[in-house]
Amino acid sequence: MKKSLVLSALTICCFTLLQAQPVLNSNIIPGPGTKWIGLFLEFDPAQYPVGMAGADQTWNFTGIIDSLEGTPEEIIEELKADPFLAFEVIEPNGLIGADSFPDADFAIRTLIDFFFFTDNYSFVEERADGLYDLGTTSITEIEILGLLIEDTSTVVNQMPSLEFKLPLSFNEHFIRMDEEIEDDVDFDTRTVRNTRDSIVYDAYGSLETPFGSFDQAVRFTHYSTENTLTTSLSTGTVLSNTSTSTTSYEWYSPDQLAPLVDYDPPGVGEEAGILTFYIQTDAVLSNNEVKREFSPLTVAPNPASEQVQVSFSLESSEERTQAYLFDMKGRLLATENWQGLASGTQQQTFSLPNQITPGTYVLLVRGSDFSGYQKVVVR
Repeated sequence: MKKSLVLSALTICCFTLLQAQPVLNSNIIPGPGTKWIGLFLEFDPAQYPVGMAGADQTWNFTGIIDSLEGTPEEIIEELKADPFLAFEVIEPNGLIGADSFPDADFAIRTLIDFFFFTDNYSFVEERADGLYDLGTTSITEIEILGLLIEDTSTVVNQMPSLEFKLPLSFNEHFIRMDEEIEDDVDFDTRTVRNTRDSIVYDAYGSLETPFGSFDQAVRFTHYSTENTLTTSLSTGTVLSNTSTSTTSYEWYSPDQLAPLVDYDPPGVGEEAGILTFYIQTDAVLSNNEVKREFSPLTVAPNPASEQVQVSFSLESSEERTQAYLFDMKGRLLATENWQGLASGTQQQTFSLPNQITPGTYVLLVRGSDFSGYQKVVVR
């Protein structure tokens, strides 16, 4: 999942009609206090195809409700009572780190309460051509062995990126990221990574989800590519040259004034993709959540590039243990299931997604009687 789930929420806008085609404009951006909750589910792409590009398309994801317990109304009420992924538009003044973003017009707050708790603030400036990401402040709180651990960091984007072009018409596109990062791996090798993210508004039509029907939904196709070139400094020889690419999709609607669905197909070697549904809500979002206790968990190597060995100890056997990899903005990037683990010391392999970019991520491991957490640095 290469796109920013948090800053997708920044593209809240209205739709007007121009020759029967929805056009996204920036004249309606939600005011402070507008909130959403998120629900992500694994899915089989053969059952829920992404469809074609073009006008008057039809998308139907209602059948995925069969994999859940309860009606859509009951699921919404449960999420409102205890949201594990939520967003809110807020005024930037007074926020931690706000002094670093004097040009911010508003901020998007992301709260994640999924075996750890994090408060993330993305500061946004509205310019003539769209919405720009100025940077973020992240506050993570977890309780480990009775100790409350808080980690606060502010990152300022020296060259703010265009997170969403506005206005945006059918068949238009924009570049969200186009950067080159150079790393000296050791005394004789140099690695250069080129990353490019582009968004295309390529389809519109009717969308059905378990949580609503939308006659004028629009779809964006998100293309991400990364090229990595490693050369010898002494000889100039190319030691490795790799390229990875991914494609994902997003749907928006004027009725929701927020992203409705994120569609992330399975990665290489994976069977299931991830669908994320967004629901506007009046739920009270607070950082006074109950902090969960964590058991010790280690990963190696850390930093990592392709996979990590996850070590932990179980007091009792676990029929099924699940591992989740998140970025620091709450996007679920990968999952693995480990079946039939006996009690005692465990060591399992977790493969990082092929398209993952350098940065800091959160690896969570959960069983019926076990929860563990560790940050993973990817280089």
